[in-house]
Amino acid sequence: MIRSPWPLSDLRIAVGRWELRLPDERELGEFARSVAGEYNASVPAQSKADDSPDERARRVMQDHWRTRSEWSPEFWKLDLFAFEDGRVLGQQRLIGEHFAVLGEVTTGSVLRPDRRGAGIGTAMRAAILHLAFEELGALWANTGAEPGNAASLGVTAKFGYEPNGHRRMNMHGTVLDTAIFRLSAQRWRDWAAAFDVEVTGLDGLHALFGAKALRPA
Repeated sequence: MIRSPWPLSDLRIAVGRWELRLPDERELGEFARSVAGEYNASVPAQSKADDSPDERARRVMQDHWRTRSEWSPEFWKLDLFAFEDGRVLGQQRLIGEHFAVLGEVTTGSVLRPDRRGAGIGTAMRAAILHLAFEELGALWANTGAEPGNAASLGVTAKFGYEPNGHRRMNMHGTVLDTAIFRLSAQRWRDWAAAFDVEVTGLDGLHALFGAKALRPA
């Protein structure tokens, strides 16, 4: 098999019985179809309220391709997907803007409807926070959720995030009111021991994120 020239193709995060990595085209298409039946207002680039399921599936794929084509150390979006026994279950996004200066990241996720409530969202969040704090040296992590999104708010509460206000956004003519939460590196480490996370395939790639390689503690 020819190795992909994309530098993050070998990145893997293992957490519990799940693995996070980049998808191939078939896997991306499978996930896109699995979430195409519903409108996800929190990820506006992926769908519009009046899209057909086929249009939503295409938008999911285009949105993922865009994260790779527009990548730079000054602004990047990393989309890793959770897998179990080779089946794609969910998408976990990590965003860094001027990370070298600010040391901040933002997370967001989408799970396929038939796998919600199985602890996958918590595992994905633990995996991506480990990458941000322990591997890239982030100082803060931000996340948001609509007030009625009990599942997302529940995951956020598990990690000790602190409320950090609200953000109102215009989503295709509809106001989206999002509650914002903030987590420090220190508060993350108060919870980190509860999760067994292993990262591989990141050696030599820290500069892609505007981060410096961390020395072992």
